[in-house]
Amino acid sequence: MFFVLLSHFAWVYFRLPEQHAWRTALIRVGMVATPTFVILSGVLVGVLYQRCRASFEHVQARLIDRGLFLLLVGHVLIGVALQPVVKVSALSHSTDALGVAMVLGALLVPALSGRSRLVVSCAAYAGSWLAVYSWMPRSAGAEAVKEFMFGSLTPIAFPAGSFPLVPWSAVYLAGSVLGERVASLHQRGAVRQVAHELAALGVGGVAAMAAVKLAALQLGVSPLAGDVTSALLRVGQKSPPGPLYLLFYGGVGMLLVTGCLVAETRGWCRRGLRWAGMCGEASLFIFIAQFYLLWLVVYKLGPGGPGLGIVYFALSVTALVIAARGWQLRQYNRVFTVGYEIAHRRFAPVMRLFAGLAAEPPLERPARS
Repeated sequence: MFFVLLSHFAWVYFRLPEQHAWRTALIRVGMVATPTFVILSGVLVGVLYQRCRASFEHVQARLIDRGLFLLLVGHVLIGVALQPVVKVSALSHSTDALGVAMVLGALLVPALSGRSRLVVSCAAYAGSWLAVYSWMPRSAGAEAVKEFMFGSLTPIAFPAGSFPLVPWSAVYLAGSVLGERVASLHQRGAVRQVAHELAALGVGGVAAMAAVKLAALQLGVSPLAGDVTSALLRVGQKSPPGPLYLLFYGGVGMLLVTGCLVAETRGWCRRGLRWAGMCGEASLFIFIAQFYLLWLVVYKLGPGGPGLGIVYFALSVTALVIAARGWQLRQYNRVFTVGYEIAHRRFAPVMRLFAGLAAEPPLERPARS
């Protein structure tokens, strides 16, 4: 959440031409937010499934409910905050991609094994880039479908920076496999091994990115050519998410998670970790609220220098953390619902009864004499 706030603040505040270097640098640093957040969201589903398999139906209903809320209500709330500044209504937010991923993950995690989900994830990600490369729509409607589902290097229907559904859902689904592994090790008490494997993923991602970049440099392939090949080699290729972008920023994110795990197990920064956990539980509230704070308040304050920017950023983060604490103390997360979980809880026994009756073999009639 800190990196989300950092990149969004830089986008809103440092918008003068002479501030381009500040804006670019902070946005690049903040890019660690999205892949880390999506991976961790998938990890959470895997952890919940590994620990609550017998009662996962209730967890599944809550995940679907929250995913539908992101798609139906969260999209509107963010659009209202952005409308006075961005002036676009056709925009796929990160919450849209995450909402779809949550619904799909809730349905696929109990239906597919970890290996099958990893295969589906890799196939979906590779297929999305194949669609970016080979699908050239000839109508506005088809172009919108392509950009909404897979993304485009030259977007027409949606503004640049939109979040295509398929590649981000693939990242989420891969995270669920990691979550099962983490939960399994944690249940066996192998916390140190969890830290080692997360660190290995982080180092491996950053090292793989560096190796590919060195190989491209030796072959004379430039990431600035503007074609699909160069996009695949750009570390900053976020929309649609390129492989080197995911390897580098996802790897850095895993290293940060490893550091947090080590700090928690060794009892370091306990108060800070409690506040961080509270912000994590209120992450959706913070994410929606920061649009209103940054785009409707900080944006109107006008661009300024780095010194004043530091003050504004610190005040913004402090205000959001205090608001999140009040939100959590009053347990307001319960308002993030569209009623699916309640309906499922009420009607699931009836649906199971009908399903059981339909599965029963027909009664055999007595043979005629």
